[in-house]
Amino acid sequence: MNREIGPDNRLVQARLAAELSISRTPVREAVMRLEQEGVLEVSSRGSFRLYLINDKEFRDLYQARAAIEGQCARILADKPKPETIAEIRKTVKFEENIEGADAKAYFDANRAIHRKFVEMAGNRFLLEMFDMVWGKVMAFPFMLQLRTSILLSLWEITWRS
Repeated sequence: MNREIGPDNRLVQARLAAELSISRTPVREAVMRLEQEGVLEVSSRGSFRLYLINDKEFRDLYQARAAIEGQCARILADKPKPETIAEIRKTVKFEENIEGADAKAYFDANRAIHRKFVEMAGNRFLLEMFDMVWGKVMAFPFMLQLRTSILLSLWEITWRS
């Protein structure tokens, strides 16, 4: 099992259980949860496949992320603490030293920086929402390649205005 799932792959619970050498119950629970989270959708004869996110949903996902991070910025700005700023700076400095600078390494570093920012706001619900939004992004890596121009446009709209 190579652990990469493409948009054309069908996920069959019995096959996954056999490949992972586990019973069908945890596999069933996992695929049902991924379906509830919108990562998978039911395909033919009880199998599952990746949900193909459309352009509007992709934009909505990044707008949700901007809203979460915007609220965290308000929380952090309301009561700025030197130790909080130092912790964020430490994370940024660490993540700027990327080894093997491929697209995934940059994506992971970017996520770590943004997550630290949200984490330092101290609101667990915002952190859970952040993780859910980024989890959806991680479930659609091929979408990132297809929608690079949308990402750049959203970045400009969100962070430069």
